[in-house]
Parts: sequence; structure tokens; C-alpha cells
Amino acid sequence: MITSLRCIALRTIKYNDRHCIVSVWSEQMGRVGLLVSAGNGREDRRRRALMMPLGMFECQGSIRPGSDLFKITDVAPLYVPATLTDSPARSAVAMFIAEVIERTLHDSPPDATLTNALFSAVQLLDCLPSGADVASFPITFLCHLARLLGIAPNVDQWQRGSFFDMSDGRFRRSAPLDHLALQPAEARIAALVMRSDFRTAGRLPLNRQLRRTILDKLLQYYSIHHCDLTTLRTLPILQSLF
Repeated sequence: MITSLRCIALRTIKYNDRHCIVSVWSEQMGRVGLLVSAGNGREDRRRRALMMPLGMFECQGSIRPGSDLFKITDVAPLYVPATLTDSPARSAVAMFIAEVIERTLHDSPPDATLTNALFSAVQLLDCLPSGADVASFPITFLCHLARLLGIAPNVDQWQRGSFFDMSDGRFRRSAPLDHLALQPAEARIAALVMRSDFRTAGRLPLNRQLRRTILDKLLQYYSIHHCDLTTLRTLPILQSLF
């Protein structure tokens, strides 16, 4: 059966001498693998260019007999980015976001609302001004995705002097007994970050060290409440740039 797929490309791995597998998040099927030619023909190169990390495209796919991979035809772009492939900083952020999506949505069912939110986030990354907005984007994306996944804390619970209990995922007036807590100064920053959005995150007073600390805490939070994100391959690259 042939299925129309609207996809966000996540990662490409070599399958054999003739093919590679592109891991994608699709609106219709969730996360799937696409079998793509590794040849050097013009059409092969065009397809692979559309399937760089966070590339958005549509195609026709059919499951190969005895396999869970889709063989695809009629590949066309859904959005042509202006900066993601030309800017090393944006490319690094794109690879990081793609790996986060692959990890967090690995076994998630199809979700049109989630897919549209991811499409919008990719376009915002492509259009944001350079500098602090791009540097803060991984943090803002993780906060945004946490809300979509239903694991975000209730920021309205924050009050001056509150601690943030990482294990319970909530702000509280007293320090929790375990060590997985943010002290009041860190908890205040966490509340500010969680309240921000893609267009306002660049205005937050975050220096490089503070961005690193917040990112590490967010990845730890995901690892407690959803899946392990502390071993992302792309994290060292991101940290070297921001």
C-alpha cells in the first residue's frame, strides 16, 4: 500500500553500498525509516539534499516486503531553508534538535499537532536573527517540546525563594530531601526560561556558561521524566559553538 508522508529528516546512516536509511518523523506514521539510494545521480543527490537534518519534505512511500523500511518516490520539499545549511551554528543546532526528536519520539504514535509544531519550530530556527536567539534555541526548543510531551512543570507554582524539585517536576517552598533540586537562584532562571518562547528567548540575560548549565539541567530533567538525553552525540559540537 502506498502512503503519502509529510516528513522531517532526522538522521542518515549507511545501509549497504547502494542504499542508506534516513530516519524521519512523519505526520502519518510517526518515526519511520526510509530507504534512499546512495548513488551519485542528479536525482539521488537532490533527494539527499532534501533530507539533511530537519529537512522537511513529502513523498510517496510503500513498505518493502519483509521489512519495516519504506521505499519512496515523488520526493518534494515542503520548505526550503535559507540558512540552516549555510551557517555552521544553525547546522549544529539543527543536528542537535534532530537527534532530540529522534530520541524523544522514538516510539511515539503519529500526532498531527505535534508534527505541525515541529515544522513551525524548524522554520523559526531558519528565520531567527543570528546571535543570542540561535544560541538559546536548543533551550527554548526543549522547553517547548516538554510542554508538547506533557512533562513540563507548572511555572505558575514558582514564587520568590522557591526550589525546583527535579524528581517531582515542581517548584516548592522547601528544599527536597534528595540532591536533585535547583536552588532558588537557579529555580528563578528555570521559571524565566520556561515562560519564554522562540521569539523572546534571545532577550534573556544568559551568558555562555549559564546557557550550558541550563541545557545540562534540561537534559537531566528529560532523562528523569521521559528518556535519556545525557548521551547525545551532537551535544559536544553544540557546546563548542555556544
